[in-house]
Amino acid sequence: MMERPIRVFVASASEGLDLAKLVRDALHGRRQIEARLWNEGSFKPGLYFVESLEAELAQSDFAVLTLTPDDQSISRGQLSMVPRDNVLFELGLFMGHLGRQRTFLYTTRRRS
Repeated sequence: MMERPIRVFVASASEGLDLAKLVRDALHGRRQIEARLWNEGSFKPGLYFVESLEAELAQSDFAVLTLTPDDQSISRGQLSMVPRDNVLFELGLFMGHLGRQRTFLYTTRRRS
C-alpha cells in the first residue's frame, strides 16, 4: 500500500510568487512530497481568507513561507523594505499549528 505524500503548503506575497514557485518546484521533485502554492486553489469563493487558511492547516504536514521585501516600513526613523503583513500573519498561524519544526522561512539574500 502506498503512503500518502507529505503535504507542504508554500505561501508568499503576490509579489514574491516567483520565489515561491521555485521553492514549490524544488520540493515537488522529491519523492513522497506534494508541494502546493497558496494560489493553487487554497482560497475558495465564499470563505473568509482565515477559513481557507484553516483548511490548509488541517491538510498540511509542513509549511514554507517565502519572505520577500515588498513593503516599506519606517521604524525609529529608518526606512526599510519588509515582508507583507499577511505573510507574517500566515507564518504565525502555521507556526502555532504545525510547530516551529514544521514551519520554514525562505528569503532572498539581502543586497548591500
